[in-house]
Amino acid sequence: MANKQDQFAEYGRISGLAYDAPGINPDPNVEKRLPKGYSLMDQGSNAATGFNGATFYNGDTNTLVVGIGGTNSANPLDILQDYGVMGGGATAQVLDAADLTMNSLKKLAAQGITDPNFFDITVPKATVVETSGTRFH
Repeated sequence: MANKQDQFAEYGRISGLAYDAPGINPDPNVEKRLPKGYSLMDQGSNAATGFNGATFYNGDTNTLVVGIGGTNSANPLDILQDYGVMGGGATAQVLDAADLTMNSLKKLAAQGITDPNFFDITVPKATVVETSGTRFH
């Protein structure tokens, strides 16, 4: 990657694939659309809260990308959940996202990987609106 902006753009494109994860909106080619080195690790969807997300891991760079779908305007429950998140609340969607992330970290830990580079990106149909890159401890 040339710079941080390009790196975050790539994470955004990867995270956008959360919309097409097999358990969410099945696309048999989702793995083929990932950049080299990445694989689909886990996915989660909760119709009751409007949550959908997927995690992707790159063993070459030890990077875990958590992609979380943005607001689904056709789902009133999703809109209410997102409104709560914007107000700083810990809604059911926040808990769904935390569960997805923790499950992925547990899977990595079972493989002996305990300190991946960690990126959590929320994407409304593959447009990056929020990024935070940190070391996860």
